[in-house]
Amino acid sequence: MPSVPENDAESKEADSSDATADYVVQVTATELRRLRGDSQAVQLWCILLMYADWDTGKCHPSRSTLATDMGVSTDTVDRARRRLQNVGLLATEQRKDQNGNHTSNEYTLIRQRVSANLPIGYGQPCGEGMGTDADQTSTKERVPVNKKRAAAKAAAPADLLALIDGWNGLGDSIVKPGNGARRDPPSKELLRGWRKVEKNKELQEAFSNIPKLLAAIRKASYCHAQDWFSLAWLFGNNRTGESTVVKLMRGGYDSNGNSNSKRQPLSSAACKHNPTADPAAGF
Repeated sequence: MPSVPENDAESKEADSSDATADYVVQVTATELRRLRGDSQAVQLWCILLMYADWDTGKCHPSRSTLATDMGVSTDTVDRARRRLQNVGLLATEQRKDQNGNHTSNEYTLIRQRVSANLPIGYGQPCGEGMGTDADQTSTKERVPVNKKRAAAKAAAPADLLALIDGWNGLGDSIVKPGNGARRDPPSKELLRGWRKVEKNKELQEAFSNIPKLLAAIRKASYCHAQDWFSLAWLFGNNRTGESTVVKLMRGGYDSNGNSNSKRQPLSSAACKHNPTADPAAGF
């Protein structure tokens, strides 16, 4: 199998890019538990986060670039990559030239998006990688998992995905960090909620205009940054049995909404009886 020169112009441009600059990355406790203290796998995970495109989670840095970033050998990079694949945090697909030769790997990070304001990376071309027999074997082993995820993603309604994208882009002042919604694929809880919408005309009306719904969420300051304020909450009911999203769309959770704002005490002037007033008019 022909190797790809490391002095390729594209690889040089990528390696000198800002992709290795400081970024804020987030690894959840669940992800750390799945890696079971494998520090090199965690390190590779964070580095791939810096290269990955925000919308797709895809990137393709060369093995030598990753080895340089980590300060380890390419064999160590391969081992850490296989570890991420085995726990379901990373998918790898081979990229081939027109002759069918394996030229590089394309990595896809599988994770929940936390905040659209989090600068994950640029997703620029990052040079070429080198294939190995281990790459081919592990790729075959991952096919069922990838197919399952791809099927779940394809089955997700476009409006639900648009809602998730909008929710994740609201910012920390509205959606408390950690309350972001998983997109690829959506959680079972959100899919169940969306099926509920499809069977209820009132809910259909509330969710029919995603931009309008997001605007209503921005106004619902009573809910902002609350622990319980999640996207799944919109699909439920409050204590009185009223749909939360319907109440939200009516302004019930706005700062000046009648349901949740503190009622202002009646002024003494308003409570005084005026003997000259028309008795029929009341107080």
